[in-house]
Amino acid sequence: MKPHSGDFILPVVELKSLMGEGEKAWRALKDQYCGIVIRTPSEEPSRERILSFANQVGKPRTSVLGVHRRNRGATVHDVAPRQEVRDFRGVVVLSTTYREIPLHSDGYNAEPPPEQMILQMVNPGKGGSTTAALAGDIMRNLSLSAISCLSERVFPTTDGTTAIVTRHRDGTFAMRFNEYEINNHLAKHHNCQYVKSKHVAAFSELVEMIDYFESSVSATRIQLRRSDVLLLKNGRVLHGRLGLERSDHARLLHRVWC
Repeated sequence: MKPHSGDFILPVVELKSLMGEGEKAWRALKDQYCGIVIRTPSEEPSRERILSFANQVGKPRTSVLGVHRRNRGATVHDVAPRQEVRDFRGVVVLSTTYREIPLHSDGYNAEPPPEQMILQMVNPGKGGSTTAALAGDIMRNLSLSAISCLSERVFPTTDGTTAIVTRHRDGTFAMRFNEYEINNHLAKHHNCQYVKSKHVAAFSELVEMIDYFESSVSATRIQLRRSDVLLLKNGRVLHGRLGLERSDHARLLHRVWC
């Protein structure tokens, strides 16, 4: 196992096999980096492969964001452009489009959100570079007043309210954050009764800082290759992707929540 960062913010670990070796690599590096890319060039990606790996590193759970029949109730979720599929609320699911997906944590509306998120690249296409940023790096650039407001449990979700920022006992930060979802709730005045002007200002400051990380820090991007696996501590690392090209209609990832 030889971890290296290259130009990416998270280490890229080149292994002969995902099974066994991948779990050891994650155990060795997860506390330091909170995320890794596992590269096994000789292996073929499959639903069985990624699910077996997920069972080694955690307890897989059903995704609550299935948007078509094949994915409903599935543990392994297909992430693919499908021309703007809408969820049960009528909201466009960004991962089914060719549009850019801003940095976010997975399962913003889930109760609770997953602790770990795993992506396996099946068909990378030409566009859609994966982006990532450490929540702690973002937080260090925010004002104390913004952090205080973002830590209040007032921000809307589908079923209630939540805090965007959580500070753990060891001093590390995590985020429950999805700008797109939060804006949809705000626009519909859904579960927004506790949101005040100071919270909106803090949210805007956070979005501005995340935009900076996306646009100005080249080390936040990587083009995942076929069979690559991206494993993150959800919320400790935010992730997203750049826009897809129209030729990327066959692009496919497998996602598992743990």
